[in-house]
Amino acid sequence: MQNPAEIFQFTPFSELGAAGEKIFVNIKAVQDLAGNACTTSNFSFFLSSNTPPFIAITNITNWGLIGAGGSINGIASDIDGNLDRIEFSLNNYDYSAANGLASWDVKASSIPEGTNLLYVRAVDSLGDICCKTIYVNADKTKPHLFVRGGIGTNDAFDKPTNICVEMRDIHPDGFTWRIGNSAYRYISNTAILNLCLDKSGVYTIDIIGRDAAQNESQLRLEYFLDISLVNTDGLSERAKKFVKKINDMDMADRISDIKNRSGGIAVIEHLATKSTGTGTAATIVTRNDDFVLVVCSQENGIASQIPKSIVIYDRTGNMLRRLDLSCMRGPIALWDKRDARGNMVPDGLYFLIANYPTVSVSIPIIILDRIK
Repeated sequence: MQNPAEIFQFTPFSELGAAGEKIFVNIKAVQDLAGNACTTSNFSFFLSSNTPPFIAITNITNWGLIGAGGSINGIASDIDGNLDRIEFSLNNYDYSAANGLASWDVKASSIPEGTNLLYVRAVDSLGDICCKTIYVNADKTKPHLFVRGGIGTNDAFDKPTNICVEMRDIHPDGFTWRIGNSAYRYISNTAILNLCLDKSGVYTIDIIGRDAAQNESQLRLEYFLDISLVNTDGLSERAKKFVKKINDMDMADRISDIKNRSGGIAVIEHLATKSTGTGTAATIVTRNDDFVLVVCSQENGIASQIPKSIVIYDRTGNMLRRLDLSCMRGPIALWDKRDARGNMVPDGLYFLIANYPTVSVSIPIIILDRIK
């Protein structure tokens, strides 16, 4: 007996019988609040079955990671066709509506940074519920990329240089990068990207740092390298420009050997100073096994004029040898201290005459083998 009521309710249905069972209802001795009897009513009905809805999370597992651009996705269904809505709750707060129904999602923008307890449920039109619960780690912070060692993003170098890019993030994953217009390369499971720049030129480097939650940061680096085969430490700017134009390794080794001797930097400075404009210069004092380096007329380290001939004379004016200019290396010619017959010349004073189209330049050369 239900009293008082305008409508009789039988809930839950399971208390009335099993699905498919016919229920007979006889309502009698019904009266209103004034005590007036109501008409007796008899009716029957069949109990229909109602299966609770189904819900599943499809793209993330318990304690999974989600980034700023991600979402938690899933599916839901109801065999009776009564699926009504999908709702979610975070950290035991009120439920909110998810996006979609049979295919649903919860955007990362709705999830706070850090660890969260997620409840998601499917509700059918009869009030039956199916719920799933997982812990979700939300990492929506982009990685921070920077170059180590105080190196900027737009610097110039005159030596081979290592560029070390570091990613700061609680879940670092790896880098995608390229130099110029080359294809992108990928390196994973690291927070450090090392790049070796060992050739002269302009470098434009595009770097994408990505964490495990698929958050990304981009960094563009631009560097200019004017690398010298000769160590330029201790040289003036004029001398640096001079040695940087030497692109022959054997010649660079000879210049480096001279530079590394006691007083060698002064010799390099002499060559650089005297060989500009219409000048020509040569090493003055050499070792037993040295060649004499003859640096011809140049501007900014580049030969501005190639001599028509370079001739060696002794102090009495006798011509000893005419150098083969086809063996010049850039603006530099070599004399091995031998005469035209291949004999090593003795200690003494010699004159090198460089004949240009409009001028001839005489250079005195002293050969003293006992000076090391």
